[in-house]
Amino acid sequence: MKDETEVSWGKIRGFRNVIVRGYLNVDLDIVWNVIQDYLPQSKAAVEVMLQQPGASGDNSEA
Repeated sequence: MKDETEVSWGKIRGFRNVIVRGYLNVDLDIVWNVIQDYLPQSKAAVEVMLQQPGASGDNSEA
């Protein structure tokens, strides 16, 4: 079983490519299911990563 803080960057990149290159052939039901089922856990994993020492995500100095 995958660690919940692990993000499948390859799958995210592939999904993005399907969306931007699919134009009118994108199945909106699939997109909605991904948003509902996978985005929250991916967001949580990225938030955990950003809390790690040395993570770049703090724009307070900008």
